[in-house]
This record gives sequence, C-alpha cells and structure tokens, in this order.
Amino acid sequence: MSAGRRTADPFRVIPGEMAERVRSFDWTKTPLGPIAQWPQSLKSAVSTVLLSPVPIVMLWGEDGIMIYNDGYSVFAGQRHPSLLGSKVREGWPEVADFNDNIMKVGLAGGTLAYRDFVLHLNRTGTFEPVWLDLDYSPLLGDDGRPAGVMAIVVEITERKRADEALRRSEEKLRLATENAGVGLWDIDAEGGIDFSYSRRSSPFVMDRENRVPMEHLLSRLHPEDAQKLAAAYAVARDPTQRAMMDMEYRVLPEDDQPLRWVKIRGRGVFDADGNCLRVSGTALDITRERETQEALARSEEQLRLATENAEIGMWDMDVVNGVNYSTPRVKAMFGFAPDDDAPSEAFFDLVHKDDIARVQAAYADAFDPQKRTAYDVEYRVTGRDGIERWVQAKGRGVFDANGRCVRVTGTAADITAERQTREALRRSEEQLRLATGHAEIGLWDVDNVANTLTWTKPVREAFGITHNGVVTLDDFYAGLHPDDLETTSEAFSSAMDPKKRALYDVEYRTIGQEDGVERWVHAKGRGLFDDAGRCVRVVGTTIDVTARKHIEREIRDLNETLEKRVAERTAALEKSQAALQQAQKMEAIGNLTGGIAHDFNNLLQGLTGSLDLIRNKPQDTERVRRWAEAGLQAAERGAKLTAQLLAFSRAQKLELKPLVLNTLLEEMRDLLGRTLGPSVHVRMDLSPEASTVLGDQTQLEMSVLNLAINARDAMGESGTLTIVTRPLTIVSDPELQPGDYVELRVSDTGTGMPADVLARAFDPFFTTKGVGKGTGLGLSQVYGMAQQAGGTARIGSEIDKGTAVSIFLRITSAEAVREARAGGEGVMKHARHAATVLVIDDDPDVRAFLTESLDAFGYAVSEAADGARGLEMIARQKPDILLVDYAMPGMTGAEVAARVRKIHADLPIIFASGYAETAALENVQDANTAILRKPFRLGELQEAVANALQRQSSVQ
Repeated sequence: MSAGRRTADPFRVIPGEMAERVRSFDWTKTPLGPIAQWPQSLKSAVSTVLLSPVPIVMLWGEDGIMIYNDGYSVFAGQRHPSLLGSKVREGWPEVADFNDNIMKVGLAGGTLAYRDFVLHLNRTGTFEPVWLDLDYSPLLGDDGRPAGVMAIVVEITERKRADEALRRSEEKLRLATENAGVGLWDIDAEGGIDFSYSRRSSPFVMDRENRVPMEHLLSRLHPEDAQKLAAAYAVARDPTQRAMMDMEYRVLPEDDQPLRWVKIRGRGVFDADGNCLRVSGTALDITRERETQEALARSEEQLRLATENAEIGMWDMDVVNGVNYSTPRVKAMFGFAPDDDAPSEAFFDLVHKDDIARVQAAYADAFDPQKRTAYDVEYRVTGRDGIERWVQAKGRGVFDANGRCVRVTGTAADITAERQTREALRRSEEQLRLATGHAEIGLWDVDNVANTLTWTKPVREAFGITHNGVVTLDDFYAGLHPDDLETTSEAFSSAMDPKKRALYDVEYRTIGQEDGVERWVHAKGRGLFDDAGRCVRVVGTTIDVTARKHIEREIRDLNETLEKRVAERTAALEKSQAALQQAQKMEAIGNLTGGIAHDFNNLLQGLTGSLDLIRNKPQDTERVRRWAEAGLQAAERGAKLTAQLLAFSRAQKLELKPLVLNTLLEEMRDLLGRTLGPSVHVRMDLSPEASTVLGDQTQLEMSVLNLAINARDAMGESGTLTIVTRPLTIVSDPELQPGDYVELRVSDTGTGMPADVLARAFDPFFTTKGVGKGTGLGLSQVYGMAQQAGGTARIGSEIDKGTAVSIFLRITSAEAVREARAGGEGVMKHARHAATVLVIDDDPDVRAFLTESLDAFGYAVSEAADGARGLEMIARQKPDILLVDYAMPGMTGAEVAARVRKIHADLPIIFASGYAETAALENVQDANTAILRKPFRLGELQEAVANALQRQSSVQ
C-alpha cells in the first residue's frame, strides 16, 4: 500500500473515543487553529498519542494546550472532557506550579522522570493523594526545536495501597510467629516424652497428653522416618558418640488432621559417669515450609518445561561479580558448550558489531537505578561455533536497598528462523510489489470493519484520482459508471456473503473523479472471513483494460474492413521492422568499427613501421631480423583479432580435439602471470577428476586469456584471479544435452557488474570500456567457442563482489593429443624431394608470396589467378600438389577441388583460407586435403607441403 499524501484529517482512521473527540473538537478557539493548519510534527505526535494504550497527554506550545488519549481520559476522571484543548495551568490549577516547571524544562529540551510520586488532585469533587509514575520528554516542532512536552502518566495509587496492606499483613504475621515460639521436648531415661508446644511447633497434631512413651511417638511417624528417628535417638544417647539429633520427619494423618512435617534438633544430657539422663531439644512444625519447597520445586519444573517447550533460555547476569549464569539453551545460542563458564564480557564480545551499541545501551538502562527500564532487544550473535544467530532477550534489573543494581535476569530465545521468515516475507512482498508494479496491476484492500478502502497507485489512476487520501467503500461506488453500479455491487455482495464466498470477478467502467475520463477496469478479489464467518476484508487486484476495450470496440466496428487494415498494418509493421533491423545493423557496425579500427591501426602501425625500417636499412642484418620479428608479431596480433571475429560469427567450424584441460591451464600459468602483471595473484584450483574434454586448443586458450584480461581491468590495481575446474553431470538443463561435463570457471575480486550490464555481457560488440580499449568481442568469442564445442558459457556477477564466468565443455573418452605448434621463425629448409606445386589465388600479392616462398623451398611452382585458369593448367599437366585459395570470385576453392577430384582423385590439395565458412570445405575434404589458415608463417607453409607429399608417398 503506497504511503501517498497526508490529508487535512490525519486521525480519521484511528479508533477510540478520544480520536473522535480530537477530530470533532473546535480547535479554532485555541492557539492551535484548525487541524488542517497544524504543523506536521504536531499531527504525527497526536497520531502516536491516540494509538498508544498507555495514558499520554501532550502539552503543546508555551501555554501547554492539552491533547490526550483514551487512557489519560480515564485518569482525568470528572475533569474529562473539559481538559481537552485547555491550557494545562488552567486544567489542573491545584498543581499549576508543578506543571509550570514541567513546561519550562521540556521547552528547554530537557526530560523529567518521577517514580512513586504523589500529587493531591481533585478528580471526583474532593482532593485526594494520587500516586504516579511520570515521564516527561520534549516534542520537536517542524523546525527541530522543542515545541511541546509529552507526558506518560501511569497511576500507581492502587498498587501503593496494596503494598501498604501487604506490609501491615506481614508485620502481623511476624508478631504472631514470634509470639508462638518453638516447641520444647524432653525424653527421659525410661523413654517417656514431655513437651510443650503450640500448634505450629507440636511434634504431634494437637496431642493433649503431657507425657507419652517413645513408642507412641514412633507409631505416629512414617515407617521410614520412625527407623531414622530411633537410630538418631540411639546415637544421641551413646556416650561414645553423643551426636546431635537433627532431622525432619513426617507425622501420619489422624482423624481430620493432614500429614505434617516436623523438624527437631536435640542432644543427650549425661552425668559424670557418662550415663544419658535425657535427650532434650526443640521441635518446629515445618509442614508449610515443606509444602512451599515442594510447590517451588513444582513451579521450577513447570517453568523448566515451559521454557523448554517454548525454546526459551534463562539467564542471570551478576552485575557485581561480572558472571553470567545461563541455561544450556542460552549458551548454545552463543556457541558455548553446556559446561562452559564464561564471564559477562565473553557474551557481549560475540554480539554483532552493528548491534552491540543497541544491546549495551538497553543493558545500561536496565541497571540504571533512575530508569530501571525493561531490557528488551533483538540482536545478532556470531557464536563461538561460527554460526550467526538472531537472539531476542528480555529481562529486568534487581536492585538492593541502596538502589544499586546487583543482577539483571531474564530470558532469551533463538529467533533466527523467525527473522528469516520475516526477511522472506519482506522479499516476497517486495517481489509482489515489483511484479504488480511492472505489470501495471493495482492492489486494493477493503476493511469492512472500519469501512475504509486502501489502494495502490494503479487503482487510483483507474478512478482518475491523484491523491492518496483515505477513502470509503461509498467513495468507490461514487466513481463507478451508473450503468455498471448494480452489477458491481451484486458481485461484491456475493464475495462478502459467508455462504457463497464467491470470487469477485467483474469488469466495470469508472468516471474519473478528478479528470472526468471514462475507463474500463477488470477487478478480481476474495473475501477474508473470521472464525465467526463474518467477512472482515475483501482484497484483490485491478487492471486497466481500457485499451483492450477500445480494441474490442474497434474490432467490432471495423470488422468489414478487417482484411484491408490487416494488410496495411502488416506492411507498416514490416517496414518498421526493416528499419529497426537496419538501425541495429548500423549500430552493430559502428560498435565493431570503433574497436576493430583502433586495434588494426595499432598493429598496422607496427607492421608498416617495421617494413619501412627494413626498406631504409636492408643492409643492417641484425636490425632487419629484429624489425621483421616485430612486424610478424603485429601480423600475429591481427590474426588473433580476426580469429575473434570468426569465433564471434559462430560460422567457422572449430577444430575439436581431445584436450587435457588441467595441463593446458597449467601451461598458461606463466603467460597469465606476464600478461596480468605482478599485482594480480593467479590461483588455480584444478580438480584431479576433471577429465579430457572436446575443444579447440587455440580458441580455448584465447578465451581464458580474454577472461583474465577482463578480470584484470575490473580489479584495477590488484586482486586475485581464480581458475577452477570441476567435473559435473548434467541431467536437465535448457542449454546442455544430458551427459558429463567439466566446468572451467574464471572468477575475480573486481568491481562486478550491474544487472543491466550483466544482461548484455555476451552481446556482440557490447563493451563498457572506453573507445580504443576493447571491441566487445571477447565475451562473445568465449560464448561462441563454448557453443560450437557442444557446451555453453554462463556469467554471474555482483557489485563489489566480483565476476565469475563458467565454460562448460563435454567430456570425451578419446585420448588427448597435445597440439604441436608450427615453427614461426625456423630456418628455411630446402625441400627433400623435387615436386611441382600449382598455386591458385586471386590476390596477386598473396600469390607472389606463395610462389616465391615455394620456389625458395626448392619446389617447381606454377601459378593461376583464378579457378578456371588453374583447371586448364591441371588438364594440361598434373601437378604434385595443388595449393588453392578458398574465397575467390567466380569459382571458390571448394568448387575447384570438387572438379579436380573428378579427374585426379589422389591429388594432394591444400586450402589456404582466411574465411569463416570453412564448413563448405567438408564436402571435398578427405585424407589428401589439408587446411592452412591465413595468415600463416613460412614454417607452417613448408610443413603443410611436406606433410602433403609425405601422405602421398605413404599411400603410393
């Protein structure tokens, strides 16, 4: 429910007699003026006061204008309701000076508190002492300065009277017990017992005989106690032991007397010869004490069971000695073992740093003799076991006669699950709010008891209302179209009917109460019923279906011209889609050229610069070699860039081979260290169970390097790059076929990505880097490589927590073969066998490079500028090897190869290709064909020709 804008009557929905009086009171006769003109701080304070169950009175302004709630109206007695709106000095003239001081202190920003305070007030026509607990605090105005005083008034007169009555009763009891004394008994040598007693101290129950035999006493006792008493009596008489008789025994019931407990103490009296003359002592009837002990034991057991069943722990903080006595349940909340004895500080040390200030403040107030407030706080603890929990603690201070707090005792409950439930509920409500907000669905709630209607912004807009004031069901019906009023009312009544409890599902028109616009609304809802079957609320949703209704009307009205309009709209839509696609293409091309042009210009600069240096100083052999190497490195960078483009295109078929993933990554460790620099720590966690996978070694290495560079850029000056491999089995996944995979995860400790960037991370050309710092192909290439290898790539990221990219590759049972790297700068070797090579390439510069290189190798070379001329030359004389470009105008290399195979099925063919659509070569690819990807080095060219000749000779 949206908070909306406050109205001129902020107390309309607050129940209670005083709320109604405040609303209806004529405030224009007071300095406050009408409610609508009250400052917001006064409105807020009055709302709080009226809702409180505690007696509270507000004294606003310098005159202390009185506004109070229901609780205070009871306290005011016959002074109510005349006190409302009056000045406090005039409302309570008998304590005017006292209230003057209150106003002076409160308006100066001070607080006052009185406990067990007595005032003589006239509330019933006569003055009487009234005992009170009073708390005064300043109320701040809109400018942040004290504008009034809030008083919490708790009358304790009855409690004080009860305390006095209890004190008098206890004094009478003390005198009675002192006057009663203790019973005396004496057992003579013959075993006769003489005693004096009161009813409280009698060893018997009102036995009237002055002397009875010992056997008579023993016969009246519980058998177990009789044996113990006889044994104790014998020991007391023994001159060698002379032990004290000190025991408790039970006297069995007789007539209408109950079972009684008696405590006796006595000693033997001996003559000079050691003979026991008598055993004398005292007797006390302790039946009541034993009953109290048993009741206390039962009470403690009941308390123990109650707290255990409620999962509540007990604690007792000894403030004087700094010791915390806690039950095992409380200790468990803090991660202590049941037998751990820890000082108070040990418990406070485990409180969450964000909560410790609140806990200490609440605890300090509890043992403050001036405040003595209840200790009631919820906080988090990180236990000694490392688990974080939520604890709710409640307690009170125990004070000695000097007002010093000696203990704080109370209960504690583990509310972790409750807090998790609250958080889950909050998230659920937030998700509901977002979902309905994004879907433009309105929520509404009719309170039948209070006759109020709360609704969210979409519902208000459907009724043409902009303010968020409190409305009633009558206001709702007032906004309906007259023709839909009856149907809507019947549907709502059926939803509230306890017998029908029908779904409220209706469409109706509204007439905007502010703009007068007619709208169509589709509403759904259900009634909520109490235990008595009364409908207390109806809640539901609404959707503005005006547009749909207009469309339906248009469909009906334009049914005859439907086909024509459909054709016109289809044409317009196709035109719009074509324009959109063209715009998207142009945007993509712009993104691509921005990054690619910068990278190509850089590598071309290195390449042309090296060639210029070689041309100007060809005689400097050592420098020429170094410049040539620099030019080759620039060319290799260009090759990598085009490889990114080809991988992005998803059209080039990867050379999938079995790869030992962990070995490949270990071999990249040094490369990664050099690339990322010393400030980035590279950590690898490679599972030994990660099996051999299918992949393109070059593309996979390039993907890992791209991810590492992206991570370095995200981490800034320093951070940790973590590379993890782990096997997993996919059973059900929308992107992956069921089977066994290895996950290669590259994660960093960088800044992370916001949600909008994360959603586009794999999009081609998309980059957050500045111009010239990235083409936006890196992650797209990673995704394309993973998809073509039969897996996929996924990315996860959180702001300030880093990014992790996972590549999923299929496991293969085939044996991995490490890919050998062709020599790039090896010494040019002469061909071991004489052979003729026909070169077909439409680019004269490439064709010249190939013919000169092959000639330098020692091969006989002929050349053709296109496929047709090449076929004519082959028809005249068969070469030993055919080296043909794939992408040529008129006739592609694949088409040339297809025709050659018809006349020379065994002729070795090498395709030199820099184009992505290598899948077209599969139709003519066999054991005598090979692919040489442009750009390539001399060593790669020489090796390809030599391998082709070797295969040919082995076949022959």
